[in-house]
Amino acid sequence: RTWSLPSETLAFTLFQVPVCYLLADHASITLEYTDGTTTRVDGTLLPAGDCRRLFDRDGTIRSILVRLTKSNIQNPSTHP
Repeated sequence: RTWSLPSETLAFTLFQVPVCYLLADHASITLEYTDGTTTRVDGTLLPAGDCRRLFDRDGTIRSILVRLTKSNIQNPSTHP
């Protein structure tokens, strides 16, 4: 599978799920599921149910797009 990524991104896989980080004006996480649906979560914390899906490797998450602000990167201990 290929994934077209914007410039200036960081991409890797986590439990065989592609994850892409990019800079944005607002922090959010967009999850794409294998059934074609997507969910967007404001902030930088992945909901517990989606964390469990990743750790269980149940195959329901197709990709994760994480949008971070510069302040998220400079001070990662704060969560908007």
